[in-house]
Amino acid sequence: MVPVFGPAFTGAYRRCMDHRLDFCVEGIVGRSGDAHSHSRERCAADGRARRLAYKLHHLAVMTANALYEALFKITGIDAMASRFADIAPLSIPDTIARDTYVSNYQMMQIAMTATQSFGIRLATLIMCAPLLVLAYSIGMADGLVQRAIRRLGGGHESATLYHRAKYLQLALLSLAAALFLMLPISFDIRSPLLLSAVISSFLSRYQWTFYKKHV
Repeated sequence: MVPVFGPAFTGAYRRCMDHRLDFCVEGIVGRSGDAHSHSRERCAADGRARRLAYKLHHLAVMTANALYEALFKITGIDAMASRFADIAPLSIPDTIARDTYVSNYQMMQIAMTATQSFGIRLATLIMCAPLLVLAYSIGMADGLVQRAIRRLGGGHESATLYHRAKYLQLALLSLAAALFLMLPISFDIRSPLLLSAVISSFLSRYQWTFYKKHV
């Protein structure tokens, strides 16, 4: 079985993006003044966005195909389909393997598709990491400021609250990532991602506000 997201699909997607960009650039020829400059800036921004979208798409394709090759091509399961399709006589072990493969053919197809879907979702989580890191950093900076104010005001420290906030972050992010990777339904990740970033920023601020050791 050939991966769904192969080089032909990737090449076609890139040619489509380049064609749209060229069309956008050609569309502003003949204009002048502020309208010409504004249109050129819009097309340049559109081109950068499309190139970024292509890079993210390429990362998802590479991750999906890498998992597929690791689980099915390297192990030889992918080659069984073409080898067992040959009408040439097989040895007894190969005959047993062919009968087992044929009887579980639908399950193998589902497993191959699920592996690629898992790779796409894993790449999506990798793309979301910068936003979560930014949210955590903002909460950390604000928490350290609140910690300095608390120390100057003679406030109390709390290692218990610090550790609870830290472990709660790990638990919530791990649970959210596991649900996103394993749920057999399709949904938009943007709303859960923004909610996770807000919760992570709040818990990070709470965590570093009660940081006990010297910074």
